[in-house]
Amino acid sequence: MKKNYLPLGLIKVKDAETGAYSWIDTSNKKVRENYSKWWKKNNDRATEIFKRSGVDVANIRTDQDYVRSLISLFKRRGH
Repeated sequence: MKKNYLPLGLIKVKDAETGAYSWIDTSNKKVRENYSKWWKKNNDRATEIFKRSGVDVANIRTDQDYVRSLISLFKRRGH
């Protein structure tokens, strides 16, 4: 599934590990492309780790109804 990140302009983000704040210019196409690649790589890695560990995965998006993803997860578990 291809992610389309919108150019929101400058956004302030916080590094959860260090607590440091940074400003990111999301209007820059290259910045959005790099984030998209980073997200996909990390998501694929996490999904693989979960699968090897026998953990079910439900992808829940913020722009869609979460109920469908959960129903799909429960149906997979039931078989």
